[in-house]
Amino acid sequence: KEEKKEDDIDDKEGEEEKAEQINAVMKEMRISDKELVSSFLNVSVDGMSEPEAMAHFYRAVSQPVQGVCYSLKRIGGMWVDLQRSKSVDGDKFICMDEFRALGSCVIYSFGIRDDWSFEDLMDELNCKTFAYDPTVQYPSKRGKNISFESIGVASENREGYKTLKEIIEINEHQDETIFYLKVDIEGEELSSLPEWISSGALGNVKQVALEMHLPPIHEQRRFKWLLDLMNQLYQMNFRLISHEINMTVGKPANAGYYSYMELVFMKDDIWSFLDRT
Repeated sequence: KEEKKEDDIDDKEGEEEKAEQINAVMKEMRISDKELVSSFLNVSVDGMSEPEAMAHFYRAVSQPVQGVCYSLKRIGGMWVDLQRSKSVDGDKFICMDEFRALGSCVIYSFGIRDDWSFEDLMDELNCKTFAYDPTVQYPSKRGKNISFESIGVASENREGYKTLKEIIEINEHQDETIFYLKVDIEGEELSSLPEWISSGALGNVKQVALEMHLPPIHEQRRFKWLLDLMNQLYQMNFRLISHEINMTVGKPANAGYYSYMELVFMKDDIWSFLDRT
C-alpha cells in the first residue's frame, strides 16, 4: 500500500510538472501572438484603400495565433485526383483542448456533398452531429449520432434554406455549447456571416471552420468590408487558429493571392488565464 501511495504521488507530481511546462509554452506563445491579434482586433479600415485592405487581410490571415489552442488535429478528408491538382480535400482542423468524448460534444456541419469522413470520425468520438446540405439526399440518420437534413444555411429564410439562428432554435440548442461549426457552402458564407454575428447565433459556438471562397471579394473590391467582419469576430473573442490554402483549386486568383482557403476561428477562453499570471 505504501509503495502504491508513493507511485500515486510520483504520478501526480509528474502531471503537475507537465502542466507547468505546457503553461509556460502557451504563455510564451500568447506573448508572441499579441501583434497578430492586434492585426484584426485593432484594425481600422477607414484610412485604407482597397489594395491596402487586401494586402492587410492576406498577411494577417496567413499567420494564425499559437497561444489559443494547444492540441490542433487534422480530421477527415479524402484524396482528390484531378487533372489540375492532386491533394487531400475536406479535411478539417479542430482544437481538442476542451474535448471530452462523453457524448456532450455537439457539431453542426453545413456542406457534405459526398464526403462524410470528418463527421464519421467525430461520430466515433461520440459527438452528436447535425449535418445539412441542400444539394444532396441522404437518410435522416447515420452512424450512432449523426442526423441529416437536405436544407441549407443562409442569411435569411427562403425555400430550402434557413438562418443559422433558426436552425439552432429548431434543435433547441439556444443554451447548449456548440463545440464545432463546420461550414463549406460554396460562397454563401460571405453573405451569411454578417447575419450570424448580428443575430447572436455564434454566441454559444466554440469553433468555426469556414471554407472561404473569395473571388467575389476580389471582383467587387470588398476587402475593407471583409476586414471589418474579421474585426467583429475578434470582438466576440474569436481568434484565428488555422489557415490552409485549398490546394484542389491551387492557383492564385488575383495579384498572387490564393482566394480559396480554410480558416478556423476559436473562442479564446481556455488559455487566457495565463495573461493574468
